[in-house]
Amino acid sequence: MADDRSGPAMSGSASPRDRAPSPTATRTVSGRTVVISLFVFGILTTTGMWMYWQLYLKPFYPLQRALADEFTKSYPRVEGGHHRHSPWTLRIVLQVPFKPTEGDPQVKKMASRVLELARTHHDLSRYEVVELYLLQPDPERTPTRLKLEYRVADIRPNP
Repeated sequence: MADDRSGPAMSGSASPRDRAPSPTATRTVSGRTVVISLFVFGILTTTGMWMYWQLYLKPFYPLQRALADEFTKSYPRVEGGHHRHSPWTLRIVLQVPFKPTEGDPQVKKMASRVLELARTHHDLSRYEVVELYLLQPDPERTPTRLKLEYRVADIRPNP
């Protein structure tokens, strides 16, 4: 009886060049390429952050700084723009140490001062609406938030 061995028949003419690469073969990247890539990535990221600062945050910095000086620990955030089919809006967010409620004399006084600072430190003529958000954070509950909205045309300068 013939010798019946299992397995594929190997021809003696197959050379190492004709064989498929093994699945464990890895491609290496030189250390120089990795270091240069990291430097390029860092430069691009820094450039992107600088451009974002110049285009979107810098125009509001004088107002934000004035609010921070006027209302300590308020962590002001100021941004402006509009969504599709909505009016141009200047949005100001301040944290307050009290529970903001509509009609509170403290809220009215604070809103009046914020609008005065906004007129002084930012050009409101580009906007139609000023939104003021007063926020009282509570670490264990949902923050209390009050939204006040003013039309720029209705904001008049103090005498």
